[in-house]
Amino acid sequence: PSVDSEVFDNILFENGDGISITGTSPPKRHFVHDNTIFNISSTGIVIDPGADNIIRNNTIENITFNGIALGSATSGNNTITGNSIRNTDQGIRVVLSVPGNNEFSFNYLYDSRSYAFFSNVAENITAENNCWDISLKSRIPARIFDFFDNPAYGVVDFDPFLSGSDCGLEIGVNDIIPLQVVENVDLVKEKTTLVRVTL
Repeated sequence: PSVDSEVFDNILFENGDGISITGTSPPKRHFVHDNTIFNISSTGIVIDPGADNIIRNNTIENITFNGIALGSATSGNNTITGNSIRNTDQGIRVVLSVPGNNEFSFNYLYDSRSYAFFSNVAENITAENNCWDISLKSRIPARIFDFFDNPAYGVVDFDPFLSGSDCGLEIGVNDIIPLQVVENVDLVKEKTTLVRVTL
């Protein structure tokens, strides 16, 4: 893609920030891809400001705060995709000045201590086709900070989402927690009995 800066194929560890692109005026287009970032005391990748940024196929692990952060001076049209983010406080944090037309997809958000996705944006955000480290739809909202935590912010739309083998892990059966238990059902030999359980 046509960009102003490209950061790729680096192994970065034991820094304050892994990759920090800040202080560019006017906002420029940054392409950050295929980096391995781990054991970071602040944020894995931070861009502020920037516009039309692409953050793709990075591996980010063991981060004190955010895996990926788009700062308050960052404009819209960002593509955040294909990143594996593990063991962070917040997997992806979004604080955009112009939030429209962003793509957050096919990211793998594991072991977030606080939230997998944190939105400080008044408008709604689409974050579909991501792996949330769980297969049960009703438990995904607890991994997202948005309107339902603070009505000043928009809703993060996470459905459809990745689960099971699409997440590269055996996520599925162990996540299922019955919300309704059926009791006192008569089971008669050689008779089919339908038991309905809500999950």
